[in-house]
Amino acid sequence: MTSRAIGEATRALINDSHTQPTSYYKARAAMINDEGTTHLSAIDGQGNVVAVTSTIHKYFGNKVKGRRTGIVFNNEMNDFSVPHSPSLTYGFPVSPANAIRPGKRPMSSMSPAIVWDENQKKTRMVTGAAGGSRIPSVVAKNIIDVLWLNRSLSESVDLARLHHHLVPPSVELEKGFSKEIEEGLKAKGHEVELLTAKTVIQAIDVVGIEEIVGTADFRKGGKPMGF
Repeated sequence: MTSRAIGEATRALINDSHTQPTSYYKARAAMINDEGTTHLSAIDGQGNVVAVTSTIHKYFGNKVKGRRTGIVFNNEMNDFSVPHSPSLTYGFPVSPANAIRPGKRPMSSMSPAIVWDENQKKTRMVTGAAGGSRIPSVVAKNIIDVLWLNRSLSESVDLARLHHHLVPPSVELEKGFSKEIEEGLKAKGHEVELLTAKTVIQAIDVVGIEEIVGTADFRKGGKPMGF
């Protein structure tokens, strides 16, 4: 994923005037959706930072709790691709790279991120999200908004979001996009659907030497804290 060659090859598939069928983008497998996730971003006075995303996978995990601790156990094994179960991936083939193996961890959408400013030698952003398979797109958009588009952290978090899963081949738009944008996407060949699933960001922007801005996503409630 960090290969520049893969990034350039993926970029070459993008056409600003129209979209293509799924097969054009060389997708070979789909990702299983999940829930039950939470994210925390933290920074202290010495500049130490933490971005941690945790999950029990589905709501209430495997619906069993420890008799001694009361902790709800996860059902994270369900993140593996199960052979001959295309119903879990919209009828698309499961991923061979995500097959169950001894001692192996399943692939995950969780994307806790710490952005390091190499010039200033300090942390620039701490971010991450809950929201299943839509996490990577919302975290990427948050970073792009702040670092490339010069939006404030709160503006980035509050803006309406979109997501494309590739499989199924449709763009999901959150409420808040104009009809003009929706029709423009349709004109380029996109199928457009309403995004109803929540993606929830918790992020920190280190604006200057002494200015730290924290934002909690209004979609789930809560507020940033500092002391």
